Amino acid sequence: MNIDKLKTKTYPAIEDGSEFALIKNNVVHLIQAHGMSDAIIRAHNLGIAKSNEWKLSNEKAVLIPGIWEYDMATFAGA
Repeated sequence: MNIDKLKTKTYPAIEDGSEFALIKNNVVHLIQAHGMSDAIIRAHNLGIAKSNEWKLSNEKAVLIPGIWEYDMATFAGA
């Protein structure tokens, strides 16, 4: 999914990790975490959405193909 035209919010973490793209209402939440499940828990703790409201995707969130690509989950809640 091409995310270069979507609004982006970044949530860095103190520890090392990768960035994961959680997409809700045309906003890309780039959350630094150790895995997708950790990113979803962080999103819940940040008040973005509940942990059970995300749909994992095999598709990548892409800013620049081959350079900036993130594992992605999309909001599936109400």
